Amino acid sequence: MWPGDFRQTQGFGENPAWYRPYGIAGHDGIDLAVPCNTPLFSPSAGVADETRVETGYGYHVIVRTDDGHEFLLGHFSRIDVVDGQWVAAGEQLGLSGGYRGAPGAGDPGCGRRSPQ
Repeated sequence: MWPGDFRQTQGFGENPAWYRPYGIAGHDGIDLAVPCNTPLFSPSAGVADETRVETGYGYHVIVRTDDGHEFLLGHFSRIDVVDGQWVAAGEQLGLSGGYRGAPGAGDPGCGRRSPQ
């Protein structure tokens, strides 16, 4: 279930040759093409963590749930939550539009779920 009528631009495990130099078997998330400044919402209730910039994900938020899952949403242009903040399922976390830490066009809205 996508948060809107958005096209998937990259799925789990795709492009293994590109990711191999980084020690990854393939893409470890799902990228969606969404317009810049699209609101991004928490997929589950949990605690916001690691609200920061990291190469590859740009500005991102990890939502850690009580049952041990974590959801990483990346490529934000703006983050509206802080580390340690409880977020409800569906609560806005920020706006899309950043890539590799720089606001602007990109593939916003990537998500990763773990553990399997």
